[in-house]
Amino acid sequence: MPKPIYIICSESGVEDRNTGLLSFVNVLEKLTMWKPGETPNPNAQRIFGFRVSAAWMKEPTDNISTVYEWELLFEAPVSKASHVVVKGSFSFADEPSKSWSRTTVNVHGVPPADGSGILRVQHRIRPVGSSGEWLVQEYPLVIEEATTANSVGQAASPA
Repeated sequence: MPKPIYIICSESGVEDRNTGLLSFVNVLEKLTMWKPGETPNPNAQRIFGFRVSAAWMKEPTDNISTVYEWELLFEAPVSKASHVVVKGSFSFADEPSKSWSRTTVNVHGVPPADGSGILRVQHRIRPVGSSGEWLVQEYPLVIEEATTANSVGQAASPA
């Protein structure tokens, strides 16, 4: 199975045309959510979407033509309910000169946070047609529920 390299949530990012390397802008560590009708801190940065980038590396024993299905999902902090955001597939044969595969997904709107805690952002893969276990990478994103307009941090739109 491929080796997980990284998963990162950021407000945005850019890819260098010449090298294909990524730069991440405003890596997210915490989001402060406020309830409808409440006013967020005017100094809080409003985020109405973000991007998730995940990379996997081919192991020497992996068959280059194996097709992997992938899913990006969020696990809510309180209920632990999982929400699949998007699905796709890849194979290392898509770019045989590279020993890795990268997926970047732009997430629009507010993540399914149902209260304060850790929102688990997961990117997982397994061979297409397999009913076996998923290989998972996880990014823990702290969700803080604002209680006053004096809250600080990055703000998301009303929950």
